[in-house]
Amino acid sequence: MKLLDLIFPKFCVNCKKFGDFLCPNCFSRLSFDTKNICLVCGKPSYDGITHPVCKGRNRIDGSFTGVVFNGISKKLIYQFKYKPYLSSLSSFLTDLLYESLIQNEEFNKILSRFGLSSRSNDLSKDDIVFVPIPLSAAKL
Repeated sequence: MKLLDLIFPKFCVNCKKFGDFLCPNCFSRLSFDTKNICLVCGKPSYDGITHPVCKGRNRIDGSFTGVVFNGISKKLIYQFKYKPYLSSLSSFLTDLLYESLIQNEEFNKILSRFGLSSRSNDLSKDDIVFVPIPLSAAKL
């Protein structure tokens, strides 16, 4: 336990149990079984890539989801994005998303197209760029 943990202890964002940002019980309720959808039309996508008919110059090429957006993942994101900000949650979220993506079969197929592999030492957390999807105009 670090000195800062004594001064500013970590609590589970869901059940407020002392220890870490997610207790083992709440972590087990996170779902990594995500469905790929085309972000343009909202229909299922084979590999996380935007359908060829939906592609456009200023449209997103594809997306991968790390965890299913449920109550617990929503609380994690809100605690990170909105006041009171938990900036130390960034390393926890980075590790969570990194681990979920390298275990995603479609993500690994896309990486192999570029000659990379998440299973070997070809890829590290520093090689992946996470781009947030902007807030809606109403929230902005």
